[in-house]
Amino acid sequence: MTEYIFTIQGSQPEPYVVTFTRTGNKLIAICTCVAGVNRQYCKHRFNLLHGDVTALLSGNADDVKELPAMLAGTNVEAAMGALAAAEEIQRQVTKEVANCKRTLAHAMSG
Repeated sequence: MTEYIFTIQGSQPEPYVVTFTRTGNKLIAICTCVAGVNRQYCKHRFNLLHGDVTALLSGNADDVKELPAMLAGTNVEAAMGALAAAEEIQRQVTKEVANCKRTLAHAMSG
């Protein structure tokens, strides 16, 4: 088992604690913010996974550099890959909708 614990300054005065624990190919990431406690999308966990130490209070930025290796081959890595693919599709669809709106506006203009 590998574990890293971070203290993050969020929107509330009291800092949040973010814990990453890997056992086998399973990664558990817990945050004490409201979203994290309610098992929702929590930017604190994802920011750390993406190497963002802007809100880090605990002074262990070097441990953040270890998170990509901790993530590799886990259930969370697979889920993050699926999210990235869906976000790319969303970007493409948003662009296509904007193009269709321009085409429609030009068509309506005569």
